[in-house]
Amino acid sequence: MALLLDPLFSPKSVAVIGASANQDRTGYKFTHELLMRFPGKVFPINPKGGEVDGRPMYKSMAEAGEPADLALILVNKKAALAAVTDCAAHGVKVGVMYTAGFGEMGEEGARIQQEMVRVANEHGMRLVGPNCMGVFSHPAGLNLTGEEIPGGDIALISQSGNIGFSLWYDAANYLHTGFSRFVGFGNQADIAVHEYIDYCADDPMSKVIVIYLEGLRPGSGLDFIRSASAAAKKKPVVILKGGRSTAGKRAASSHTGSLAGNEALYSAAFEKAGIVEVKRLDELMPVAQTLMLCPPLKSGNIIVGGTGGGHMIVSTDAAEREGFCMPPFSPEAEEKKEALLYDFAPKGNPFEQAGTFIDNLDVWAQLGEVMLEEPQMDGWFTFGNIGGYLPDLVTNGVDWEAGMRHLVEVKNRFGKPVVAFSLCARSDYPCERVLREGGIPVFDSPDIAMRAMRALREVQVYRDRNLEIGERVIRTGAEPACFAEARTRESRNLTEPEAYGLMESYGIPTAPYTLAKSAEEAASAAEKLGYPVVMKVVSPQIIHKSDYGAVRVGLQNAAAAREAYDAILASCREKAPGAEVHGVLVTRMVSGQEIIAGLVHDRQFGPTLMVGLGGVFVEILKDVNFCILPGTRKELRGKIESLKGYPLLNGARGREKADVDALVELLYNLGRLAVENPEIQEMDINPIFVSAEGAVAADARIIVDGRGSCRGVGPQ
Repeated sequence: MALLLDPLFSPKSVAVIGASANQDRTGYKFTHELLMRFPGKVFPINPKGGEVDGRPMYKSMAEAGEPADLALILVNKKAALAAVTDCAAHGVKVGVMYTAGFGEMGEEGARIQQEMVRVANEHGMRLVGPNCMGVFSHPAGLNLTGEEIPGGDIALISQSGNIGFSLWYDAANYLHTGFSRFVGFGNQADIAVHEYIDYCADDPMSKVIVIYLEGLRPGSGLDFIRSASAAAKKKPVVILKGGRSTAGKRAASSHTGSLAGNEALYSAAFEKAGIVEVKRLDELMPVAQTLMLCPPLKSGNIIVGGTGGGHMIVSTDAAEREGFCMPPFSPEAEEKKEALLYDFAPKGNPFEQAGTFIDNLDVWAQLGEVMLEEPQMDGWFTFGNIGGYLPDLVTNGVDWEAGMRHLVEVKNRFGKPVVAFSLCARSDYPCERVLREGGIPVFDSPDIAMRAMRALREVQVYRDRNLEIGERVIRTGAEPACFAEARTRESRNLTEPEAYGLMESYGIPTAPYTLAKSAEEAASAAEKLGYPVVMKVVSPQIIHKSDYGAVRVGLQNAAAAREAYDAILASCREKAPGAEVHGVLVTRMVSGQEIIAGLVHDRQFGPTLMVGLGGVFVEILKDVNFCILPGTRKELRGKIESLKGYPLLNGARGREKADVDALVELLYNLGRLAVENPEIQEMDINPIFVSAEGAVAADARIIVDGRGSCRGVGPQ
């Protein structure tokens, strides 16, 4: 995959389709930039011919006489298809369609966009965009963005050009870093985002991958997860998803034609891939730089210590919000630390120097020698007006720059990450540059700096987890017979006995049940199953049974079962007179903690399993997690344990511990059922009861597609 994009990021020749000799035109700006800086061949293309900067402009790629690796297409929308056709027919390998007004603007634009891709691919040409900000490759001396971009080690893959502007500015003017590659992929009509990730993952010039994403192409979600997961095993990957709010989703659609999708599903995808997600634009570059400069955090135990009481407090608050612990120092280390500080400085962890640095600028390095040696401490978050307070200060022959260089040396000896918040992070003081060049990132916000530190812990957790992304293996035999029967019904739903039978074939436990077709059969079934029992109607047309008075619970004897049977049928005749009734399901009543599980088929990610605690937890607290299938047992356990209500399963407040292993197995088999049977469009298993004895599904609703048999085709 990486080799396929070599002509994009390492071209030997570039054509500008829409070159111009008019210095006010975009076509001149790009052509001039290439002629001045690009070391390879440049072919300016303009149908009128002429010259630009003393070089001939060719009327077409045919007149140029040789193919170009890369073409930047700047012509208007009406001329775009003809330009792509000319490039493709004459051997251009990759085209960058800078022009907008295609898939993001409606059906006609989408049709032209699709035709451009077809024509290009027919000749083996790939397309970037359309509606994109171009490409930058520092190692190749290539800049097709029209903007100055600082060179460095960060690969940026962005669906938005303006987001690129923001990040380039911060890199150059704040963080003193830069970029190895940039691609603005816009509508991703042809080359999808995961293909750029594949390239950057194998790129030795890129140490970290930064992604700004508004949406994925339909059906490409699992490819994205696989590519991002493979990349994250080689180098850090950090992502910001745009279009999370309702209005943001509408804006994303009009901006790049992207379907922004469900926020929770995207977050689940990023977690599955093992990449770091940030929620704010101002976190994106700081997190990326920290991941590039620092080793991962081996645990959540950190030191919080610097100078300034208020900053100590807000830094401590930030540490707790990000899930860090601040364990005490050993008595020996605490004693050595106290000896370095004024006697009125706060003790313990967190701490602050109380201005000790005014008499000793080496105090940061000396504290590091003591604190980083502690085996229970895996990182240090420091803070203060570093370099800005008394900038000309010299103590014992040590100035700010030397003091910070000594800190870097100590940090390097212990190999533990150090992250700093400084009021002077955006200044030109030499010590800030010394810290960054020495592997200590410095930021102007304690919250952002602490978020960056948490990213170091996330990377370590993902590496320890080492999750493999499995194949979606669809069954190879005929579809279950109940699917064809379900398609004869308006709602395409399985009846509950049909759903139970399908689930049981996958090893999913269900509450013991019998289908009764008379009041006497109901009473007999109840006696055999054991009381109490639950009774509910079985009807293809009655899905939400409670709405029709078609459910009775807690029945304690045969007489109650007979009465319930007659009452259920009478209520259905009254409220759904045309409904087809197959009988009444009599089920042994089970108990335990309620769990809800469900399946959705997402346009981007395909089959996705939802799990949460039932009742008030799902209705009010929305306490659910998503797992994009296939999911491993370990992954599913993680989804359960990260629920807010998990303590209820784990024996909180004297409760009996539930059999979580059984729940994991049930969910794993539910996932297999969903993946192997792609005809299933929706599935709700609510409730599942989990107790010390196991996990049992007590209700099920399954809806299939309307397409007919979807016979398996093997792995996806």
